[in-house]
Amino acid sequence: MTRYRVERPTSITVICILMAIGALVAIPLALAARSTTLALPSWYAPFVLFSAAVGLVSMAGLWQMKKWAVYLYATMFVVAQMALVVGKVCSPIGAIIPIVYIAIMTSKLSEMD
Repeated sequence: MTRYRVERPTSITVICILMAIGALVAIPLALAARSTTLALPSWYAPFVLFSAAVGLVSMAGLWQMKKWAVYLYATMFVVAQMALVVGKVCSPIGAIIPIVYIAIMTSKLSEMD
């Protein structure tokens, strides 16, 4: 069986770069949130760090054009939204970018391994 190299679409490359930037920005913000006097739940900062780590893993898989990366990202998005709603820190505006990412990733799913 011959394996062929899957060409990464520009849209996926852009998403990967934005995901990496987002994760790298989220880490110091989560650490800063732990020391602020904002009324955030105690689990919020660790959850953001965990989400950033999952995002980086997903980004690495997406860079390699792996379907599991799309499924992982979409699953984490749903779990995160549920946690944020339960914790009463949900903002519908915060869901727009991940939904756009998921839509673009899903449109390229047939091109992935």
